[in-house]
Amino acid sequence: MKNNDLLSEGNKVEFERDLNQFIRKLIDWKTDSSLVHRADDLNTTISTDALPLGGQSLDDSIEELVGSLDRNINFSSKKFMGFPDCGNSLAGLAGAVAEVFLQQNLINKDICSPMGTEVEADVLNWLRELIGYAVNNKLTDVSQLGGAVTTGGVMSNTYALMAAARKYPDKKIVILPNNIGHYSLSYATEWLNLDVKVVYCKTKQYRLDQVELKRLLHFYGESVLFVGVYACDSMTSTC
Repeated sequence: MKNNDLLSEGNKVEFERDLNQFIRKLIDWKTDSSLVHRADDLNTTISTDALPLGGQSLDDSIEELVGSLDRNINFSSKKFMGFPDCGNSLAGLAGAVAEVFLQQNLINKDICSPMGTEVEADVLNWLRELIGYAVNNKLTDVSQLGGAVTTGGVMSNTYALMAAARKYPDKKIVILPNNIGHYSLSYATEWLNLDVKVVYCKTKQYRLDQVELKRLLHFYGESVLFVGVYACDSMTSTC
C-alpha cells in the first residue's frame, strides 16, 4: 500500500492486518522497561534530512517507525520518572486511537466535531458548576459556552491574572507554592510586570503547607490577588 492510499472497501482487510501488527509492536515497546531511550541520542546534534523527492510505501513507513522506537522516550517504562501518569492509561491510549478515526476537530461543530463539542460543553459546565458560575444546560450555539482561546498553560494563567488584576487593581500579593510550582504560573506572573509581589508558600512532601498558607493569608489579608494551588503534581504523581 502507498502512503497516500485512502481507506476503502477494497483495502480494509490488508490495512487492518498491517495496523494490528503495528499496534502490537507499539504495545510491546510500551510494556518493555529494559530501555527508556537510546542513550547515544541524548544531548547530540539534531540531524535533518534533505527534502525527499518521492514518497514511500506504507509498509516502509511502518518499518521505519518501528526501527526508531528506541529513539523516543517510553513514558511507561519503570525506569522513567518524568511523567509516570502519562504513559500507562489504557483509556488514554484507546482514546488517542479513537481520536484519529473519529477526527473530532473543535474548529467547527457542524461538520468537524458534533460529538466532541458536546463532550467539551459537558466539561466546561462541570468546571463552571464547581467554581460557582452559572450553568446553561440548554445551549443552542457554541458561542454560549463562553471562554477564551489560549495557546497553553502560560497563556491561560496570563489571561486569568490579567482579569484578576483588572477587577482587583489594589491587590498586589500573589502566593505560589515553593519547589513544586508549575512554570506557567511564575511565567505568567513575572512577564506581565503586574507590579505584584510574589510570595512563596512552604511545601511538605510535595504538598502545600496548609498551616503556612493560612498564616500567609491571614498576614496579607485583602491584599492577596491570586493563590496558585494544584490538584495533582505530574512529576511526583502526588494528589
